Amino acid sequence: MSDLTLTPDLRYYLLAAAVVLGVGGSTVATRLRQRWLVFHGVSFAVVYGVTLALAVACGAMAFGGAPLLLSPVTRWPVDVALGIIVGWAGFAADRAINRRWRRRELGRRPSRPVGSRSEQRVWRAMAAPADVSTGEPSSMRDVLAIAVLEEAVFRGVLLRFALSTEATPLVAALLVAIIGVFALEHVHFGWSHVAGKLPYSAAVTVGAVGLGSSVMAIAAHVVLNLLIFRHLREVHRLATRCIAPVRAPF
Repeated sequence: MSDLTLTPDLRYYLLAAAVVLGVGGSTVATRLRQRWLVFHGVSFAVVYGVTLALAVACGAMAFGGAPLLLSPVTRWPVDVALGIIVGWAGFAADRAINRRWRRRELGRRPSRPVGSRSEQRVWRAMAAPADVSTGEPSSMRDVLAIAVLEEAVFRGVLLRFALSTEATPLVAALLVAIIGVFALEHVHFGWSHVAGKLPYSAAVTVGAVGLGSSVMAIAAHVVLNLLIFRHLREVHRLATRCIAPVRAPF
């Protein structure tokens, strides 16, 4: 029976479980929810959060401690400040890429209404259905939890595993894979969101490697998710409550 064992080291199985649950977290969560939990009123965010938490737990057991890259506490204020800047920049890049993508798909720049600023805000909200994606967290608690857990997986467990390898080409290939897979995790929102998340993913991955800390990435993701959450709430509010009469283009 021992000949059938791939390796006696339990750490590799824990790492494999962490990779599967982390990289395929949204797919695993979707399947679990659709098959057993959707009729019990369990939200996708909850199932996804539990899936990511299991990935982090497997990574922590594999590494024998915290799965994050942690710098000295005295450096955390600098890491958090950099994270806030990267989060704002990531949101701006994501939004700009999504807008450009939509305009390219439409084949023309949509005409803007003539009217007051409040009227134009309502029109932009009504004219941007692509900004309202199904599966987005519905509460601030979900936003914060998913931001921390995703970074604990991608810029924690997976990044520590990549940096633990000895061959430099393999390290580089794994870092590129981490950047790309994180962006691909958002494909259910559309390919424009995949393209929009690439600059952010590259920035926080390179930053985590350079700083030797996951704190910056966590702070950046919290800021990014909060800005997206606020934007989606504003879109929903303006789309469902016409705060001013819109004369054009309707």
